[in-house]
Amino acid sequence: MTVTVLDDRLVYDLDGIGAQYDALLRELPDVRVRFALKACPVDDVLRFLAGRGSGVDAAGPQEITQALRAGVPAGRIHYGNTVKSDRNIADAHRLGIRDFATDTVEDVRAVAAHAPGARVFCRLATTGEGALWGLSEKFGCDPDDAVRVLAEARELGLAPAGLSVHVGSQQMSADAWQDAFADLAETLVALRRHGIVLDHVNLGGGLPALGYADRYGTPLDPPLDKIFAVLRDGMRRLRDLHGEPLAFVVEPGRHLVADHGTVHAQVVRMSRRRGPGGEDRHWLYLSVGRFNGLYETDALQYPLVFPGTDPGAARVLARVAGPTCDSDDAFPGLVSVPKGLRSGDPVLVRSSGAYAASYMTRGFNGIAPLPHHCVGGPA
Repeated sequence: MTVTVLDDRLVYDLDGIGAQYDALLRELPDVRVRFALKACPVDDVLRFLAGRGSGVDAAGPQEITQALRAGVPAGRIHYGNTVKSDRNIADAHRLGIRDFATDTVEDVRAVAAHAPGARVFCRLATTGEGALWGLSEKFGCDPDDAVRVLAEARELGLAPAGLSVHVGSQQMSADAWQDAFADLAETLVALRRHGIVLDHVNLGGGLPALGYADRYGTPLDPPLDKIFAVLRDGMRRLRDLHGEPLAFVVEPGRHLVADHGTVHAQVVRMSRRRGPGGEDRHWLYLSVGRFNGLYETDALQYPLVFPGTDPGAARVLARVAGPTCDSDDAFPGLVSVPKGLRSGDPVLVRSSGAYAASYMTRGFNGIAPLPHHCVGGPA
């Protein structure tokens, strides 16, 4: 029998998100922010960021419509997905979008046909090395192909406006951006030889959140100061190389919202049973799991807090799992938890603000998607 707990919810701290946004602009003061809506498709969060000047990186017409409804001007929205149908392109153009990501000649031809006169920026491929989710192979092209793509765009009456990269989600290495800047520099030089002068470079997403642990429970420690230093230096070098005004765009998603969202859940059951090898193991089943908000447990552990539990209480190592009858609905590794937990005890799942609202099923095992609430923000 599946347990559904009505009090479960996902809570966003708007003040925390605002502070993170301000900190990003202090580190990169001359960038244009296009919030990656897929990371947190929550209207209150979107309106809050739009009010601070953020635009949106949209993955399709549905996200574009949501962004417009939340008050984001069409001029601050770009269609950042290189995978799009003719109908997707036409719908986005009808909604007022004029900036489109691309990475193939075929896509450029479709944009020219269904969004005539639009601006396109070409995505360069990256290896994704150093990231928890690499985003390689499916997206992007090499520098030579980028020149061909943007030359074709010019021939078809489009404006070849920019280049973009994405070094992978939760990128833990500054080296990934070093490599990306090398490819961007090579491509800018090659484009100039073909008489193509761009007006912007999009550095994509990938900026990490700080609150996670790895699959084995060790806190992640991305070198954020070094990453920002590499970004500032790389931007300066590209501007010097380009010799013309060159704007920069970033697409933070996880970096802005992950550490400022908390899932409020409950203990379903704390149990102990023998494993396949005959060893005893504690299991902690929560009312929220992989299918209703915590999908990314395949790669990381979210910090767990047990309100009201005596800090000195005995603890045990347990396998933490969600409430469904799917064996993949479990955290990796073992987690230290209070030994005396009982059904109904509250659990806070920290750093769960990124993708939790995106990755929920419509009712797997009869468990409804988590409702969300926002606290803080404008009075």
